[in-house]
Amino acid sequence: MNADTDRITGSPGSILGRFTALLSAHSFRVVLESIFLILLARRSETVYGDFMLAFSMGAIVLSVAEFGLNQHLISRLPLSQYDPAALLLGYTVIKCALFLCAWVCILVAAIAQGYSPGLTILVMVIATGMGMETIASSFFSLMRYRGQQKTESGVRALAAVAGFGYGFVMLGLRASAVVLGFFKLLEAVVNTVLSVSRVIVSMPSRASLLPGRDVVRILRSSLVFILIALVAILYNKLNAIVLYRVAGAEAMARYSSTWAIIEGITAVVSGLMLEAVLFPVFARLHTEDRQRLSVLVQNAFRWLLLAAVPITFIVIVESDRIIGLIYGPRYAAAAMLQKVLAIAIPVGFLHNLAGYLMLGTGNERRLLAIYAGGLLLCVLLCFSLIPLRPLAGAAVSILAVKLVVAGMTVGFCQRRFGLVGIRPALEILAVVALLAGTYFLAGMCLPREAAEALAVIPVVVLAWLWKRGAGPGTDTPRPLPAS
Repeated sequence: MNADTDRITGSPGSILGRFTALLSAHSFRVVLESIFLILLARRSETVYGDFMLAFSMGAIVLSVAEFGLNQHLISRLPLSQYDPAALLLGYTVIKCALFLCAWVCILVAAIAQGYSPGLTILVMVIATGMGMETIASSFFSLMRYRGQQKTESGVRALAAVAGFGYGFVMLGLRASAVVLGFFKLLEAVVNTVLSVSRVIVSMPSRASLLPGRDVVRILRSSLVFILIALVAILYNKLNAIVLYRVAGAEAMARYSSTWAIIEGITAVVSGLMLEAVLFPVFARLHTEDRQRLSVLVQNAFRWLLLAAVPITFIVIVESDRIIGLIYGPRYAAAAMLQKVLAIAIPVGFLHNLAGYLMLGTGNERRLLAIYAGGLLLCVLLCFSLIPLRPLAGAAVSILAVKLVVAGMTVGFCQRRFGLVGIRPALEILAVVALLAGTYFLAGMCLPREAAEALAVIPVVVLAWLWKRGAGPGTDTPRPLPAS
């Protein structure tokens, strides 16, 4: 097997290297974003709540034009009759059109909701910045397909410095929310310019363009991916939008303070390990080596599930300290909310793996049907629960929907791919029981920190046994046949 094939399909070492490169850039950006949002939250609950609403609305624009088409582009690259440059340009044209349509819809929605002029401008500035990311993401997708995650990480790091550097300066100058919001636009411009320039350098001097009929054909064939992205972001953000409408900016700020932590943790897995690293491998192995694909997804599933156990445990038991330390005493009410929402971490890990696996193996229509059912459930729960008890209703709505959707996607993939066997499932259940029992018993006579440290020992032991090969399967898939 030659080096190029290994670089694209992914040996364990190359997958880890790509993930590490993206993780370093992502972590750097997350640190800057976290500091920025924490300072914003401590400055004013109202301003922070307004920003969280703007991010929720902007995420709709981003998802419609970015996530669905990125997965469609990657899944078509191995099969396309056109060179990657032509395909990339065709997808970029479609994204620009979708970005414009989504931007107009968000503007109409903001006006219809009766937002103040200042809030409407903030929403549209953030939406513009997040929408512009769709252009850069096309070029990032080609980099990932080529195994150039290190180049992508460098571009993203530079863009983060530019955007958040501006944001910190404006925070120090006590600028208005609208002026602060331009940090996102600046970051998007830098990402777009640098990503386009990096890819163009490696393109042929005369890259061919897709005929108009082929662009229309791509749009038609990718429609299901676009709908998946739209439905998914709606059921993820609807509760926050309804919460803001029912209870205002301060309630939105309290909910967002804890959801940002939960979402940030799951984003590391879904946005980096799954979308940027494993999904391209799923798409290629589905057409080349399905036995190797099966081994890869089984190992990914059990390790993700095991990793979720200590993370969820710490988020639950340390919720009071985490919220108090980060956001201050005004957000103390969010600590109990975090204990409930922490369940979304393992649910998100496993659902995202199953969702990307379904996309990469041609089951996108079934996934759309599942998501559509989740959206209907979300609408019912949001409009029935949030008006009665705003914060609790918002938390229960999103958690119930995620549990139902995850149950359906994981259940399908379990039947089709055998995600987890009986032995690893029982081992993880035993570890969870030991963790809970150890924490409860040790907590009666030991300090809180000591009880927590003892409780995670079973997780470490099981991970060590799996790493040594005592657990089910092996972490190293069998090699591809020589090409």
